[in-house]
Amino acid sequence: MIFTHWPLSFGETANTQIDREVIDLHYAPSQPCAGCSYNDQRLYAVTKSSGVGSPGLGAEIIYSVDGGVTWNQANIDNIGATEDPLGLEIVGNYVMILGTSAYYYASVEPETGILNSTFVKVTTGFVGGFAPTDVFVISPREIFFSANGGYIYKSTDITVGVSVVSAASATSSNLSRIASRGDTIVMVGASGLVLKSLNRGVTWISTDATPTANGCRLSVFWTNAAIG
Repeated sequence: MIFTHWPLSFGETANTQIDREVIDLHYAPSQPCAGCSYNDQRLYAVTKSSGVGSPGLGAEIIYSVDGGVTWNQANIDNIGATEDPLGLEIVGNYVMILGTSAYYYASVEPETGILNSTFVKVTTGFVGGFAPTDVFVISPREIFFSANGGYIYKSTDITVGVSVVSAASATSSNLSRIASRGDTIVMVGASGLVLKSLNRGVTWISTDATPTANGCRLSVFWTNAAIG
């Protein structure tokens, strides 16, 4: 067997649109359909705000529908001028931005990937003092949120809001990250805490595993049998 090695080439892109730190980037391939343009070439990113003081610019979306050849910008309506997003997800035909105590969504044109410029802010269902910290989309009808104080939220329709799945029933520690594979959902939190659900969020238990106290991202590569 002959292996051919090609050098990797890196270069800056969207440099005229991006002037602040990018928080999250999502590759969102569209479903194949007749007449659809730019299939499998959609990229959506969200930046930080510019913070307190001049120029006082809010967070924004930078996106491409042609594989990064050209880039577009869109403001996140209703977000605080100094609020830094926590993440970005694609939920069906919507782009969703997770904020510090709410989320913001805007529709995407299915055939072109063009973003509707108007974002809607949603706070319905979030409990004061237990703000969301991360989000994972299993399907457009199954969106789970980790939160402070051991709270877990779920949305079955992001245009409506969330409901409480667990009001600190498994832990009262802050949860920070969430990921899922199949029926298994895993969350990590303070002091290496690990929560798991083996039934798509119906019940939750803590595990004996304490891999780290300061995880930045959570990725799920194991099988359900291994985590169970």
